Amino acid sequence: FMYGELTDKKSIDEVRQTFDNYESNCFEILLYRKNRSPVWFYMQVAPIRNENDKVVLFLCTFKDITLSKQPIEDETTK
Repeated sequence: FMYGELTDKKSIDEVRQTFDNYESNCFEILLYRKNRSPVWFYMQVAPIRNENDKVVLFLCTFKDITLSKQPIEDETTK
C-alpha cells in the first residue's frame, strides 16, 4: 500500500513519528493499492521488543474500513 495525493499529510507524519519513536498507535488513513484505487484503513502499529527491551520489529495490522467512510472522489472515479 502507498499513500497518495488525497492522503492526509498529518496522518503520514503521525505514522512516521510512531515508527521513529518506537511507539504504539492507531490511525485511520487513506492508502492506495498498486492500481491506484484508494482504500481507507484502520491501522494499528505495535512495537515488538526482545528480552533486552530493544524493538526488533513492528506489528502492523490493517483493517479495511472503506465501506464505513464517505465515498472517495478523485480523478479515476469521476
